[in-house]
Amino acid sequence: MVAGYMMVTKPAFRSLMFVPDSVKASHEFFQNDQYEMMEVNGVWISASLKSASDYFRIWIHMMWDVFFTKKKYVLLMANLRNGNVKNIHSLTNPELLYEGPPMLMAGSASHSTIRVSFTTRWQMVMNIPRYWMEYKNREKRSSKRLKQRAYSRGLRQAES
Repeated sequence: MVAGYMMVTKPAFRSLMFVPDSVKASHEFFQNDQYEMMEVNGVWISASLKSASDYFRIWIHMMWDVFFTKKKYVLLMANLRNGNVKNIHSLTNPELLYEGPPMLMAGSASHSTIRVSFTTRWQMVMNIPRYWMEYKNREKRSSKRLKQRAYSRGLRQAES
């Protein structure tokens, strides 16, 4: 297995469990039917996948799966210390629901600060050009890194 993810299409969503009740009572988003929502958890990509094109194919496949669930809203949750997830979420043009310490059960431990937001399946599809640009930027960074390594290797060999 090279990658995977879990799509949760029925309520009790993990991301919403961390949002304080005061936010749920005051934000209009929580008046929507939870059966119109979904979330994607446990996104995993093997460390053996190195190419930008592999990553791009996986993300497009995941977006395709999300789109065909026909759910209106896609819930997103991230630990604020994880810059990669924050960057990926930003590509979906999300709307912030909550940012702060997670609401926990007594004795539970979790991340110190989380961000819960949502987007729509249509926003994900409409932002495919942004994913494409990120893919091309990643390809450029990878190529540049390989050239720098080859140059450094050549310098070391010339010194010996």
